[in-house]
Amino acid sequence: MSSPAALRLPVPGSVSMSLRGRPALVSHASQGRSRCRCRTSRRGFTTKAEAHPSFVAPDDAMMLLKTRSFKFVDLRPSDEYDSEHITKPPRCSVNVPPGKPGDPISRLAACGVAVNNNALLVSQDGVVAKNVADAIAAQWTGELAVLEGGYAAWREVWTTAGRRVPPKGRWMPTGTEALKSGLNVGDAAMSYEEQQNVEDATKY
Repeated sequence: MSSPAALRLPVPGSVSMSLRGRPALVSHASQGRSRCRCRTSRRGFTTKAEAHPSFVAPDDAMMLLKTRSFKFVDLRPSDEYDSEHITKPPRCSVNVPPGKPGDPISRLAACGVAVNNNALLVSQDGVVAKNVADAIAAQWTGELAVLEGGYAAWREVWTTAGRRVPPKGRWMPTGTEALKSGLNVGDAAMSYEEQQNVEDATKY
């Protein structure tokens, strides 16, 4: 009997297994462009032969941080990270700046991101994050995702304190209401509470 043909299933970094003749059980972080080329072995198990990261929008990315214990792996330079980075959800943001010695896996590990962690890779525009994801996907055992549009896209939707960015010109009831009209997106999102979180960012 010839072996079944290769299956192409959406699996962002997970290994699935099935009995012969039954579909594999797979898990996925979101409806991204992740694909895993799988094959069925002689024992009837489906194994991962090739994996690619998921690509997620800011809304889906926030859900991963809140419900799937993803780390927000910020690949921007240290000065940009120190100037501004997310503080909520708390203790999920990790800076892995470019230029550190070693291969990507080693650089991530040195910053506390292990291969079995669920990782959301974020660069300023998403390009660097995609390149890093492609380089580590084959060795990554946790779930791996890339934020589409990068940190810039994140800040168009979410503030550093995890609140939705309000439309320009909208009044924000933060104890002392202030009209945010005429300011840029970053400034328009900054309420009193969020400003405190930015000032406390070094705690995370």
